[in-house]
Amino acid sequence: GFLFGSDGRHVQLGPTGPVLGLGLHSFGQRALRLLGDSLLVVVTDGVTEARRRGDDGTWSFFGGSGVVRAVDGARRTDSDPARAVCASAAAYAGGTLSDDACAVVFSPVGGIAAIAG
Repeated sequence: GFLFGSDGRHVQLGPTGPVLGLGLHSFGQRALRLLGDSLLVVVTDGVTEARRRGDDGTWSFFGGSGVVRAVDGARRTDSDPARAVCASAAAYAGGTLSDDACAVVFSPVGGIAAIAG
């Protein structure tokens, strides 16, 4: 997950437990204070692991930096950030994603802004 402030700064949020679906585990909690025009953006691994092969044959990932670029771009153009994240990840991968891709964006002002997948 990522927390974007109204000033454009962001913080990448670390995990509170293991990957879902790997058996019975305990998960921690984290309280976040969302102010004003801030956004909480949560994506599945299919987004951050969207990949493409470079000219040298090595793979590169969309990663967290791709999420940040997509959200920043969506905010500048007043576009839907969830759809921008998913569309940017798909474009990065050449139009084909090999895993689930979903983004949920929450704003304290408007509630859930969008869910795209």
